[in-house]
Amino acid sequence: MKKLFSVLLLLPLITFASEFCDKYNDRPEYDIIHSSKKQAKISEAKWKTIPVLKDMEYEHCRDAITERTYDASNGERFYIYTSHEDVCDGGNTYGAVLNSKWKLEAEIKDGDIYCID
Repeated sequence: MKKLFSVLLLLPLITFASEFCDKYNDRPEYDIIHSSKKQAKISEAKWKTIPVLKDMEYEHCRDAITERTYDASNGERFYIYTSHEDVCDGGNTYGAVLNSKWKLEAEIKDGDIYCID
């Protein structure tokens, strides 16, 4: 079942999946020890494996994606990929949250986050 959480105010301040997915709340092993943000450098092959992004046109959108990386205290790494150009997302935010095994944790569509249970 997917849960919907509005992130219109939260998205610019996202620090980790625990802020929007219940299964990470109040779990100290998921405390963030390091985070980073950069323009994503994604190959076309990798692009096609990222839910939500794979629906965007690679040639027009590859430079319009931000990658946020979060390292949890338990050693797990999370990746959040989000769009930030109107030509790709129509003025909304789209993206995906993936864990270190490249498993989808949440989808970001139209500025809302849908957690995968």
